[in-house]
Amino acid sequence: MSLAELRDRQKELVKAIATHEARQKAEARGKLAILAPELGYTFYELEAVEGPKRKRAPSTTIYKHPENPTVT
Repeated sequence: MSLAELRDRQKELVKAIATHEARQKAEARGKLAILAPELGYTFYELEAVEGPKRKRAPSTTIYKHPENPTVT
């Protein structure tokens, strides 16, 4: 197989994986839409729930003013 053929196959695989994931997500949404009312929620209430947000460390000063270090 040539490099061009391998790259073409790689592009096809990326597309196939994306469509497979999209189908799985659509199937999961369908199952949730059926299960949510049984649990007393609407699908949109469950969809709006967000996971924990990542906390970021405060940034450090990388570049300092040579004469006045308070100015960055």
